[in-house]
Amino acid sequence: MGRRIFSKTTGLIVLLAATFLLLVANVSWSQTYKWKYFGFAALGNPVTQFLVDFSKEAKDLTKGQLDIRVYPQGELPYQPSDAVSISAKNLVEMANTEVSFISGEIPVSPLVSMPLMVGTKEESYKTGKVFIPYLEKVIQEKYNAKILWWYGWPPRKIIGKGQVPGTLADLKGKKIRFPGPIGSEFLVRLGMVPVNINPGDVPMALQRGTLDGTSGAYVYLEGSKWYELCNWGYEIACGGVFNLTLINKDVYDKLPPDIKNVLNDLGNKYTNKATEFGYTLEDQSKANFEKFGIKFVTPNPKDLGQASEKIIPFWDEWTKTKGPGAVEVLKQIRQAINK
Repeated sequence: MGRRIFSKTTGLIVLLAATFLLLVANVSWSQTYKWKYFGFAALGNPVTQFLVDFSKEAKDLTKGQLDIRVYPQGELPYQPSDAVSISAKNLVEMANTEVSFISGEIPVSPLVSMPLMVGTKEESYKTGKVFIPYLEKVIQEKYNAKILWWYGWPPRKIIGKGQVPGTLADLKGKKIRFPGPIGSEFLVRLGMVPVNINPGDVPMALQRGTLDGTSGAYVYLEGSKWYELCNWGYEIACGGVFNLTLINKDVYDKLPPDIKNVLNDLGNKYTNKATEFGYTLEDQSKANFEKFGIKFVTPNPKDLGQASEKIIPFWDEWTKTKGPGAVEVLKQIRQAINK
């Protein structure tokens, strides 16, 4: 009789222990991660929409475990230049920015925004595949953050208001927004005046005359609606656009392998999806601007030649100030895109 009771008791204990372990495992498996995702563009801009779509897919693929909320321009007290530090300090788990915006914290970051360097989708992919691993290593050496995903968009062009420029000389003295030190040097060498202000301040600056124009890929300018304040566009490739999503390294490292895989796979997917989107819609955005009344000017061969003479030597001049690693990665980029 005693043996039967002992057997039943033992069986009950084993059953309870197994149930407990199953519950613990289930609680761990169903843990929800609520994250903030900082975005620098306005809510209606396609840059922000990609963050929203990425976050929705992450939630769906993890059955709700990843619950990422996107905060567009103005919803958090941060600027695009803060993206590295706020993700490293875990003030937000993820942050979106563009390489030119973070040049204060990562001086080598705008190397891929050299004017006249990256001009096509193929060049964008080739450049990113060389530069992004190098940039991530630089970021991780100084900050507790890593690049989760990136994409390239068509190079910035210049749009503005007032007298339509016929030649490059007509842009002399024009106050143009172009983020980052490379953009500033580009404008100065071509006779323009650089004004580096945050994206949210551009419309007011154009209205008040603080700016004569601004720069950007057409697909971005259409989403921001800055073109509504302009009447001309000057089609010189001012520099490649490379958009980054950073993530806090500790947050990423502590994730279960299956969730890491979801994020990594989505990152690869959106690198291609966002790049294709930008280059596909660039011409359509320009056509929409023309319907709106914007007059576009293509640099004549003489002006383009003069611009090249002043700008291309700057690629090496600037990069040498950033150390041998930067010099080597520029060499690799130029070999990859044959420039």
